[in-house]
Amino acid sequence: MAAGLTAHLLGPLPRTPPEPIPEPPATGPRRELGAFLAAYRGARSVPALTALVAPDAVLWTCGRMVRGRDAVIARLLAGGEHTPANVEWLISPAGGEALCSAETPGGHLSMLVQSVAGHWRIVYLHIA
Repeated sequence: MAAGLTAHLLGPLPRTPPEPIPEPPATGPRRELGAFLAAYRGARSVPALTALVAPDAVLWTCGRMVRGRDAVIARLLAGGEHTPANVEWLISPAGGEALCSAETPGGHLSMLVQSVAGHWRIVYLHIA
C-alpha cells in the first residue's frame, strides 16, 4: 500500500538504464591480484602452487573437503581444468583480503585470498 501511495505522489519513475559503474584502475591490491591470478592460471606444478597456497588452506570440491597446503595442491593437480574466467573481485576496504568469484570450464569457483608479507595466498577455495 505504501509503494502505491509513493508512486501516486511521485508519479511514474523514469525508465532510463542505469549508468555503468566504471571499473577501478588496476592499482594497489587490484594490480597485485591480477598478477596473483595470472600466476594461479599458469600454475601446473607443486612448486608453482606452493607459492600461491597458504599452509592451512581449505579446498572444497566434489562434495569433499581437504585441509592443508599439500592436500590442496594434490587435489588441484589431480582435479582437471579449473581455470577462472569472468572474474569478479571483492576487496576488503582494509586491504589484505579479497574474495574471487569466477566461472570455470566445469562450473564456478570461489576463492578467498589473503596477503601475508606482500604475497597473496589462497586460504579457502570452493570449486563447484
